[in-house]
Amino acid sequence: MARIRHTWFAALLGVLALLTPASDRAPAAAPGAVAIEVGHQPVSVAVNSRTHRVYVANQADHTVSVLDGTANAVLATVPAGKQPAGVAVNPRTNRIYVTNSDDVVTALDGDTNAEVGWTLVGADPVGVAVDADLNRVYVATLDGAVAVVDGATTSVVATAPVGRDPALAAVDPTTHRVYVTNYQNDTVSVLDGRSARVLATIAVGHGPTGVAVDTALGRIYVANGRDNTLSVLDAGSRVVLATISVGPIPLAVAVDPSLHLVYVATAGDGSVAVVDGTHNSVLGTAPVGREPFGLAVDPEARWLYVANRGADTLAVLPEAPITSAGPCRLVLGFAALAGAVPQGVGQCIGPARRDAASGDDLQLTTRGLLAWRSADGRVAFTDGAATWVAGPSGAQQRRNDERFSWETNPASLPTVR
Repeated sequence: MARIRHTWFAALLGVLALLTPASDRAPAAAPGAVAIEVGHQPVSVAVNSRTHRVYVANQADHTVSVLDGTANAVLATVPAGKQPAGVAVNPRTNRIYVTNSDDVVTALDGDTNAEVGWTLVGADPVGVAVDADLNRVYVATLDGAVAVVDGATTSVVATAPVGRDPALAAVDPTTHRVYVTNYQNDTVSVLDGRSARVLATIAVGHGPTGVAVDTALGRIYVANGRDNTLSVLDAGSRVVLATISVGPIPLAVAVDPSLHLVYVATAGDGSVAVVDGTHNSVLGTAPVGREPFGLAVDPEARWLYVANRGADTLAVLPEAPITSAGPCRLVLGFAALAGAVPQGVGQCIGPARRDAASGDDLQLTTRGLLAWRSADGRVAFTDGAATWVAGPSGAQQRRNDERFSWETNPASLPTVR
């Protein structure tokens, strides 16, 4: 069996094994979710929101799965070094960076999926994050440091000391600050991304692992794997604003700054908690699969991606608040389309809401997502793989990776024939 990297990783796997029998940690996926088979033991995921390509690090079979996020299809499975663990994307250069247990970070070309370089960074790297503006890659290593890699030359240009057993990292692209969780110290290190100077060390909960940034709110979110909480930090004052209880063994965090939604993968119950970042409250939870270890959001396409280590799958969910509060109903165009979809759209889970970024009205159901699209005034429903649109001939069905001739088509997707 391959060796377990990092003491934080081994510790959490031990707790997970003792928590419940494996058969009890395999919940059915949330309504509207799609489960895609990837490699063995997927532990992290990243997405390029410009190309809508999704990258999954499969630790046990030493590969990265490359998926088309529009079609929810695996395009390629490529070798990515020994025991790949962390993955990050620079959307500007279309480079993908993968950390390996042979002490390197491997660079892949997003156009060809071919390896284009590798860099020796330090002992057992896992956490990796990218500052696209600076074209720098930040890699947390077991020897208590962060290696700073120049994306253009693939050389290490600086090394910054952090805490014991650094786990994962995140970048604020507006301030060029880098946040690194230190599992053994119960802290987060704050680095200047340009100089690699340590600016502050902030105490958080027990066993911090995942970390993510809401650039619009100026908030940092930290998953604390040993006390089942999410710490909310103010980026300016570096003060802990709130501590929110989530599910058992929270490992990964992802944020959509346009919606101020925070997603927390809780490996102990196979779910994702959805947090309202504006009010620091849990909106609800969604079952995703066994042992979710990695999260990524495509804010342009409004999809959430979850790497399920214990199920060898990538769960794909429509990005919408999942609430359990109060009754709801389908009205007007949503009700009309619901009656026209042959297999139905399911029951509504929460009320319709206006998406501030797109102007669309969205409503989550037990089978998927209803939308009134401000761009063309049409009502549509998707179950994650197919879409039904209220068109000239009633409810018309197509795949998600194509468009009808009478639909708006800014991405120039293939037209239904």
